[in-house]
Amino acid sequence: MKEQNQLLPIPHRILENLKEPILITDKSGTFIAGNAAAYSTLEIECAEPGNIKQYLAISMQEISKEFHQLVELQRNANTLIEVKVIEAKYNYFCFLLNNLTINGALQELKYSFSNGINHDLEGIILYEVNNGTIIDYDSPFASMFHYAPQELLGMNIRSIFHKDSVHLLYDHVHKHPEKPFLLTGLKKGGAPFYVEAYGHPCEYQGRIIRICLIKDITNQELNKKRVEYLSYFDAQTDLPNRNYLFQVLKHTIAHAKEQEKGIAILSINMNYDKERYHTLGYAFDQKFTRTCADRLTAYVQEHTFIAYINEKDFVLLHSGLNNRREMEVYVEKLINHLKTPAYIDNQEVNVNVHIGISVFPEHGEQENDLLKHADSAMYISRSTYFSEYTFFQPAFHLHFKSILTLEHQLKRAMQTNQLQLYYQPQTAFMNNQVIGMEALLRWKHPKRGMILPLEFIAIAERSGLIIDIGDWVIYEACRQNKHWQDKGFNPIVMSVNLSPIQFYQRNFVTKVRRILTETNLNPCYLELEITETMAMQIEEVSLQIIEELRNLGVSISIDDFGTGYSSLKSLCLYPITKLKIDKMFMRNEYKGNQMIVRSIIKLSHSLDMKVIAEGVETKEQFTFLQKEECDAFQGFYISAPLPPEELTGYFIK
Repeated sequence: MKEQNQLLPIPHRILENLKEPILITDKSGTFIAGNAAAYSTLEIECAEPGNIKQYLAISMQEISKEFHQLVELQRNANTLIEVKVIEAKYNYFCFLLNNLTINGALQELKYSFSNGINHDLEGIILYEVNNGTIIDYDSPFASMFHYAPQELLGMNIRSIFHKDSVHLLYDHVHKHPEKPFLLTGLKKGGAPFYVEAYGHPCEYQGRIIRICLIKDITNQELNKKRVEYLSYFDAQTDLPNRNYLFQVLKHTIAHAKEQEKGIAILSINMNYDKERYHTLGYAFDQKFTRTCADRLTAYVQEHTFIAYINEKDFVLLHSGLNNRREMEVYVEKLINHLKTPAYIDNQEVNVNVHIGISVFPEHGEQENDLLKHADSAMYISRSTYFSEYTFFQPAFHLHFKSILTLEHQLKRAMQTNQLQLYYQPQTAFMNNQVIGMEALLRWKHPKRGMILPLEFIAIAERSGLIIDIGDWVIYEACRQNKHWQDKGFNPIVMSVNLSPIQFYQRNFVTKVRRILTETNLNPCYLELEITETMAMQIEEVSLQIIEELRNLGVSISIDDFGTGYSSLKSLCLYPITKLKIDKMFMRNEYKGNQMIVRSIIKLSHSLDMKVIAEGVETKEQFTFLQKEECDAFQGFYISAPLPPEELTGYFIK
């Protein structure tokens, strides 16, 4: 025995004093020596002889110099032992054992910690701090990382978290154990995902461990990153947006001041023929905008920056042009590049390009001023068609000052009852009786007299005033209709045009419901008119709004039908009650107009919709529509739009 002890790789005296569980066997697995920690790990008495195979599910034939496995304890299948084997001299093997199974005391520790944090977390993991070995976790944690239930035991924490997250994991638990932190996990196979973790340090049986409660927040984090992205980039074009543009321009101005150089700010509008827009619709328009963005992106050079502002407006900054002539040459080349016909959905589209240019420091030194001046020049270029590009001039301020003045006066008009509603009768062909009225907005300006909507609606939409104006129009039209009914006149349907901005408000249906309640008007006597383009812009949203309005009992008509884009499928899908033929088709000078009108009437009736023609001015137009069995009409042939006090003669009591 003394001779055998001398041959042991680790002498008995040293072996017994080691805390680590170590067992020495011969090649067959028969116990030669071991310490108390090893026998305790195997759940056997120290004096009990035996073979390693009796206690661990292991084959000695599999033992090699690099043996390192997780092995189940034969007496308790729920206990996993980490086994490392070192082949020693004289045909001995040293077994280094490590019990990785959390016992009842540690389970209690884990339970107490998870209950102490009031968060909706999904998984728990425990690991050793010294070496990062995973010593326990629950099944939701394993599933979250796409591992089998026992597969993670004994693995290193670095295998399942990104290296930056591992550093954060160690650092954060030490400094802020009470706060959540974001980690990048690695699923089996390496796919990254985001988790929120709460960590807590503790000590168990002399081992420093960490308990972490984990929740998969990938969707939330991706949405957050998407929101952050959209703060600086446009979703449709993937180009920088106005926010990003201001930051870059501010930095570029500061740099240009240091270098005593100039900057050209180009406000670029790209568009195509309006008739094509009405014919091809919103989806086509989206593709056109994307094509414009791609063309500009392809033209990016050194010293340039491109941003998408809105609609079809872009801004290009160029800090590498030295004088006006260089700017002119550059802009002319850019225009030739941009206005090349585009091919979208197998159709050739002519591209119209208009550019306004402001120059730092000649036209200003502040970001807002330079962008505003470039916009002014671009709008002048568009409105005059004098040139495809225009440099800013101080005189442009007068033009935009008039627009700002009109906007200010429009705000004042709302406060002082200058806005009025005129009404145009809608007459049935069947009996020549008035069956409806269309409410038409007028502005009675104290100095300029009556102003038509064409002059101020665009300003109202751009400034946001259209929301309050639109609400007032619906309310006043409903109030007036109920007033006529209370006076004993035959009930009629009141038609009100909607702006796209007004229609797509989140609370629009709620507003309509409230107005009907306040005016006590039966919903069946209100008809809201939308254009084809509005209906097709965001189909799912449009359909939902229209259905909610129809559920209220409100009628929906398509205004200016035939000038926009709608498919037969869409017309069948939407619960539309009426189609309104645009007045452009009433003009006799255009060949084929009668055929178009005839087709619209037949289409409407085949879809069980009423059809009304607007802009009827002559006896010939009236006779044609009556012959084609159009349901109703409106226009100067019967009456121009009139104030309410002049319309009583059109009603029947």
